[in-house]
Amino acid sequence: MTLTEIKDAIGTLPRRTDGRLKSIPEELRREILFHAKSDGKESVGQAVGLGSTSMYGWEGKKHKRSAKRQRFRHLKIVPEVEKSSFVVEGPMGLRFVGLSLSEAAKLVREVSHEF
Repeated sequence: MTLTEIKDAIGTLPRRTDGRLKSIPEELRREILFHAKSDGKESVGQAVGLGSTSMYGWEGKKHKRSAKRQRFRHLKIVPEVEKSSFVVEGPMGLRFVGLSLSEAAKLVREVSHEF
């Protein structure tokens, strides 16, 4: 069976109300996997209109996690260090003393938008 014939066969299969396929017969799955072995799952999936993750399920294997779906990473929690304070000096002797870095940055952003 060619990829075009497979795509046509998929087009005749019953669908759910949301447009997804209800199921793909085992024989058709074998044909798709046959092509996927030589051409790759992504390529065959695009050619016949299926997601490559469906094919992983057919083989009984779990699909590889993409970089976006990695598991949680271990983080080291460290105690908060003593905050340093900043002095922001403005025109005409204006001074803000004891600001945190985020407060100083926020002040500079807000004041710079005024001019």
